[in-house]
Amino acid sequence: MITNKEQAYDFFKFLCNSTGIDLEALLFAEQNEPSTIGTMFRKRELFDIYRLIMAGEYDRAINASADFLKECISNLRMKEFDTESLKETSNFYLEAAQWLEFYDQFAIKDRASWQQFVKSIPLLTNAELNPPAILQQSDHRDISKVEKTLKYMSVRRYAGTGNFPIESADIVVTDAFVMCDSLSSLFSGLKTPSDDHIHITVMLKLDIHTWMSYFIIAVQYHDNTWLADDSYSYANPRAKEGIAARGSARIREEVINKSILPYEWLNWVDEQRTAHREVARTGTHTGELYIKQITHDWTTQAKILSYILFGQLIDKIIIESPSQEINTFTAFAMKNSKLLTDGNPTLIVEKDNLNKEFECDYLHEQCRTYVDELYIPQRDNNTLVHLSTHDIIKRLDGNNTLCTAKQFRELIAWSVKEDERVQLQIGLDSLSENIEKQRNKLCSMIESNLPNILPYLFYGDNVYYILDDHKYQSFGSGVGGRTIYPFTGDYWSYGMKRIGENLCPNCKSHAGNLKKMIGISVIHYRQLMWLCGTTDRDRLPPYYRNFMR
Repeated sequence: MITNKEQAYDFFKFLCNSTGIDLEALLFAEQNEPSTIGTMFRKRELFDIYRLIMAGEYDRAINASADFLKECISNLRMKEFDTESLKETSNFYLEAAQWLEFYDQFAIKDRASWQQFVKSIPLLTNAELNPPAILQQSDHRDISKVEKTLKYMSVRRYAGTGNFPIESADIVVTDAFVMCDSLSSLFSGLKTPSDDHIHITVMLKLDIHTWMSYFIIAVQYHDNTWLADDSYSYANPRAKEGIAARGSARIREEVINKSILPYEWLNWVDEQRTAHREVARTGTHTGELYIKQITHDWTTQAKILSYILFGQLIDKIIIESPSQEINTFTAFAMKNSKLLTDGNPTLIVEKDNLNKEFECDYLHEQCRTYVDELYIPQRDNNTLVHLSTHDIIKRLDGNNTLCTAKQFRELIAWSVKEDERVQLQIGLDSLSENIEKQRNKLCSMIESNLPNILPYLFYGDNVYYILDDHKYQSFGSGVGGRTIYPFTGDYWSYGMKRIGENLCPNCKSHAGNLKKMIGISVIHYRQLMWLCGTTDRDRLPPYYRNFMR
């Protein structure tokens, strides 16, 4: 550390006084929030400087303060030229000059410190270190970019139970950079270290949708392995495919654009897929595997910033001691499976404990509204469900699904509900097809009976059907103890075809009469029986036998 807290804080307070923003008073609610957009932007930048000071990053705070001061000077415009304003501006420039002089001396030491750090990075080749211009491509300010990348990365334990890495241990970065569509292939290269060094391995997990690919950084120390990744978490495979079908690449756009990791390799992968057709037509991968060298194939900037990222990941593991476990879905499935008498690994799940938010219950209710004569999928009364681990691993692409224990339980619950949904959907599809056939049959029966229907329908403007059955009186208007149902109306029920397109037989001879359309309102199966010319209810198609039964 080149500077101390007092110097960084004094520089910060000068900026607050110069801009008229007492940030500490704002933080402790002693002043009102700034109202103008420009003031709010300045407040945000001052807060970043204050955060660095509180975190003990005094050198970075000095760099940020100098950048802020230079921007303020470049944007300074005087509106008043009275004596007081000129004196205030002169005092500002004099004090600013003192701080910039202090910064110039600091920058010399800071640049030397940064160059010494860069030269210690083992990933850089001699050709990259020799030209002085290469060392000018980055400085301590780039650490902010690394922090933005780290914000999108989760660190979880993959193997082992203890032995957190020692901060002073040497870092060994595997030079091989592997890009593959199989997690099993990627993880097969993680060998247990035999020394006391911290080993870093960088991998790129490819997806059939290129923009869904993500980086995995393995941190190994003795027999312990932690994985850091910046993948997007999907509720279930159907949700992922739904997002992919909409081409919603924007959900990964911010992560990829702000990452210091070399995501430009995805463009190279796209070119390889186009040239060599590595992706099968079925939508599944055929086993893509590309191996590059970090030292020779990565840019100098990517190597420098990535090495900083590796150090911050190690610090995060030491400080946070992540205990949450992450693995492939297959590993969790086999770990939680029970061997039954037939020797097949099977998961036993209690349905009562499953989350019910899988859009399945409404299908059951739809099915229950249909008649008993048709196919109705029934709920399984058994509270225990036996799931074949082989089937669910195949469905969820288990070897390529990186998940935590919590996500594993959620995927199992989704798998159970997905089975129910598929079976119910098959039943509903069959039911809809069956009902369509019955509707066509009903229309044919009515059309064949048109000669007997037309005289009644053209007898008056309103035609009713009277039913001598007291238990149905509540469904219509009663007349003399009988229930009256309207027969003609302005709408058609259940999609039946229009009938009565021809003139009434009794009106054909009247000059000037036009064709007339008649709507039929049906709310009782006996009306349908009359329209079909039958007194046998069983002759009606099954779906239509149950009106008001």
